[in-house]
Amino acid sequence: MTSIPTYPRLTLNKYNLEINVAPRQCQGFVIDELAADLGRHLDALRQSAAKYGTQIGLFGIAPTIDDRHTGIKWMTNSLRYQALNKAIMAGRPNKVLPIRIESTRGHVHYCEIPDFTTEGVMNSTQVHLSVEPKDFTTLYNGALLFAPVCLAVFASSPFFAYRSLWAETRIALFEAILKQRAFFGSDWVRGGPCELFAAWLDQFPPFILEEPNNLWLRTLKLRTGTVWPWIRPCVFPDHTLTLEFRSRSSGPTIIDTAADFMLIAGTALLGQKLMEHDWAGQIPFELVRDNFYTAARWGNQASLIWPDGKGGYEELKAWQILESYYQGIATMLIDEHGLDASSVNYHLAVIEHRSKHFNTSQWLDWAIDFYGPQYAMDLYLKYSQDNNSTPVSTWPHEH
Repeated sequence: MTSIPTYPRLTLNKYNLEINVAPRQCQGFVIDELAADLGRHLDALRQSAAKYGTQIGLFGIAPTIDDRHTGIKWMTNSLRYQALNKAIMAGRPNKVLPIRIESTRGHVHYCEIPDFTTEGVMNSTQVHLSVEPKDFTTLYNGALLFAPVCLAVFASSPFFAYRSLWAETRIALFEAILKQRAFFGSDWVRGGPCELFAAWLDQFPPFILEEPNNLWLRTLKLRTGTVWPWIRPCVFPDHTLTLEFRSRSSGPTIIDTAADFMLIAGTALLGQKLMEHDWAGQIPFELVRDNFYTAARWGNQASLIWPDGKGGYEELKAWQILESYYQGIATMLIDEHGLDASSVNYHLAVIEHRSKHFNTSQWLDWAIDFYGPQYAMDLYLKYSQDNNSTPVSTWPHEH
């Protein structure tokens, strides 16, 4: 894959830091190596932050963040984000973005925001899997199939502006801000990445203009850069095609992040195998899309619709679905892709324990109800600071 900047850099808001790790071949201890690389970056950042009496936190949405932390004064001086803000706000009535989210606790959160910077309260961990164009359709559809299962297990952002909303509130908030440009999808893909690119060319005018050297990449970069599906094909300057997975929030620990890398890659590759046997014909896309938003709302507690193997469907929790596929995921990653068996088994065990006990969203919901937002955030930072810290599903938690 093309080289990418691995140094930390600011993104939308002045408190958003982005870290990239160098791409690697999917083999051996690749998950552990990626985690170690990420850990080294975080250690350096934490040491620098400590000199100024502050901390680095890995959050999807920090539970104490609110409208005091949004507004143009928080935006970085990036011309890209300034142009995006101008374009997004241009067509809004009264120059405000109305946000309406129905909480799983029965209340409605409504607010009006004056600019794009509210998008900056959200942080994600994005994973890219490189794919050959000939394999794109089955890998993409397979990734979509398992995306709700993954999201249920790694949901981690239950609060926004001190209100409990969804298990993964990032999904609702991001789509409310970006409207039609942020979405899960509309159907199974049948014509490869060009099918998606052509649809976006037709549907979405460019927000901003850029001048890459490669003219044919210009249009693709414009469209993929201003359209935000939760799984997105990307083309890099060296013509590498990847799938970008966008629904996972940042944090809480390096161990959880590494385990979710394994889950994303493993389920996508397994889903690819299933799609080669016409699983797209076994479950309508609309059910998979509904599963995704059900998972975003309820996390580990979500009941997902899944084929029962008899021509019908059944409701299952994410852990029940995954229990049927752990062995297949492990065998495929170890035997077909050469990952180390001990690494695969360890990280899948982290996923299994979290799916059956509690994930980050559930822990934060409990901690904030029990301790209040500020002390819950202090505990979160304490438990997640050490790169060798235990997974979130083993943190202190009273039922």
